[in-house]
Amino acid sequence: MSKFVVVCANKYSFVSDGKKVEGCKIVYFDRKEDNDSVRGYQPLIVNCDVSIFDKIKNVPGLYDIDFKMVPGQKGKVSLVLNDINYVNDEVVL
Repeated sequence: MSKFVVVCANKYSFVSDGKKVEGCKIVYFDRKEDNDSVRGYQPLIVNCDVSIFDKIKNVPGLYDIDFKMVPGQKGKVSLVLNDINYVNDEVVL
């Protein structure tokens, strides 16, 4: 697991083509960038299972996040949020 600052968690539920779709969108920061094209923190977004939402205790907060690699479209690797655990709310950017 790696530590990330979670800044937002949104739970969603809707019907698409007659099927119920549920999930959670997590917005987090990885690390500060400082190069020719980026300055600061770029928000990263991952969609995950709706059960993850209940593990989000405090936002913003520091969380251990475990990602796993799965095959995506055309065999390209996709990262999937596998698990998340609250560490603390002492966020230092």
